[in-house]
Amino acid sequence: MSICITIMLAKIVKEYKHILLTILQLLFLVSLCIALGVLIVLPLWKWATSARESYSAVIIAIILLFALYNLVKSCIKMDRLTLLRRVLQIGLTAFEVYIFISQVFRANRLFAFISLFVYALVISFVSLSLKNLFSKNENVEK
Repeated sequence: MSICITIMLAKIVKEYKHILLTILQLLFLVSLCIALGVLIVLPLWKWATSARESYSAVIIAIILLFALYNLVKSCIKMDRLTLLRRVLQIGLTAFEVYIFISQVFRANRLFAFISLFVYALVISFVSLSLKNLFSKNENVEK
């Protein structure tokens, strides 16, 4: 009888130990989240509320650097036609975004939407022209 009680007590202690460890892990993760929030998020929040311009400039610069890094990383693997097409598409898209936003802010919405239509035509023309140009050059080289 005492062996049976000892085994049952051992199982109960084992289960309580498992529950206690789970609760301690949960408390550790919650405290880690709170600590990271205080150490990282709180200073960023204070910076964003006290100096909006510098905070915005730094965040935009970080995003642009990340985008530039990804662009350069993907450009390393491209052939020259794909690279040229990608550079032209990015340049034309950036120019179109600038034109569109500036016309919307000037309350010239009709011209802004016309510029979107012209952009679609130009980007299609450039893409097809480059494809035809390089396919002709490849046929001549063979």
